[in-house]
Amino acid sequence: MKRIVVWTLAITILFSCEEKNDVGLSLQNPDDLIGSSLIDTLSIEARTVLNNSDISSDSVNVLLAGSFLDPFSGQLTAKSYTQFVPSENNINLGTTPIYDSARVEFTYTRSGALLNQAHSYGDTTAPIGFDIYRVTSVINKQKYTTLDNVSIDASPLQSNTSSSRNPFNDSLITFSLDNTIGTELFGYLSDSASFVNNFNGISLQGTPGQDAAVYGFNTSTSRILVFYHNTGGPDTAILSISNNAIRFNQISSDFSGQGLSGFSGDGSNATEAATNNNLISQSGIGLGIHFHIPSLPSVMNSIQNAAINRATLSLTIADGTYNGLNDEPVSFLIGYESDSTYTFIKDVNGNNIVIENDNHFVNSSSTSLFSFDGENQYILPLTSYFQDMAFSNREVTDLILFPVFNSTRVNRSIIVGPNNAAIDQRPELKIYYTK
Repeated sequence: MKRIVVWTLAITILFSCEEKNDVGLSLQNPDDLIGSSLIDTLSIEARTVLNNSDISSDSVNVLLAGSFLDPFSGQLTAKSYTQFVPSENNINLGTTPIYDSARVEFTYTRSGALLNQAHSYGDTTAPIGFDIYRVTSVINKQKYTTLDNVSIDASPLQSNTSSSRNPFNDSLITFSLDNTIGTELFGYLSDSASFVNNFNGISLQGTPGQDAAVYGFNTSTSRILVFYHNTGGPDTAILSISNNAIRFNQISSDFSGQGLSGFSGDGSNATEAATNNNLISQSGIGLGIHFHIPSLPSVMNSIQNAAINRATLSLTIADGTYNGLNDEPVSFLIGYESDSTYTFIKDVNGNNIVIENDNHFVNSSSTSLFSFDGENQYILPLTSYFQDMAFSNREVTDLILFPVFNSTRVNRSIIVGPNNAAIDQRPELKIYYTK
């Protein structure tokens, strides 16, 4: 049976390498590992692949909404669906409660100093509006994926008109509910079970036709506020997206971008040549990268039982595809497969097998973590895999990379391919060993 081993890495990708020979290996004594021999001229074949049918999206902590046109992957659209539940069971509204008004608040995610750390992606300087819709079918599945959908009303409950948005200047977007829906919600507040049974939830979506960006919203602080008064004065009931609230993101793409027009489901793939000798990986829609090293089986046979001191794979982001502001590069799951299914091996519970979790971002500049200056690199650590393969006679398998944060991000990375004209930026595999 085919085996796959998986690493989890946070990646902002780049690489350096020298022109590869067609097949074979080059041996030398590397300066940094005295006494070791180095294999660094293995020919690499690569392609962009799709695996999007089972991207888990339930219980997300970030809701995504909006749309943008990506020149590589095409039109990408994100919609979120969520329940709201009373912040306390069977709220005591007092003796003579009278409804006043209600509004919905979605707060932007703001986890760092840059927009890319706010789960925003695209042209965040362009105007974009948001609409909220009432969900008309029950949200009750045990598991939701990014391809799932639920029914909503044909017309939005309310709209937040188009404007330029910055999650670090504006903390939230708000929607005032009309009195009909507000009064209905108010009537369910005193019975928590009645509320969940009668109000299925809300879908947050970008206004159709405004294809500028996708934004992220924090589930822990987004809420519905219902204002009312009683004999004791004004009061407010809060409906939150608690841990008990079912929610998920739906993320889709028409794959109309460069070289991907035929993509339609799992197993879709495009050669490096079809994508201008680049490789495309994008979160949310299941785009990944597959690497095949034709001569690797014979190489591993030649160094069987050798001491593998270090093994790395270097990758580079293509020039002009990353601006360092809101184009955060992809984080990857790294694994192996040899049966051409472009999927990872699973454990008995259906989870990807992960054997390493580490950040190997290399950046020559200390001023901005995500600035792209042609020097930044991610060196993928493959030492433990090659050690295992050399000593246990493990079957040689291909390398496959898919984004980690598939259901809460839509960022992408364009990687220089093995046949790209930028010779010094092509992927490079290095294996240091001692016999």
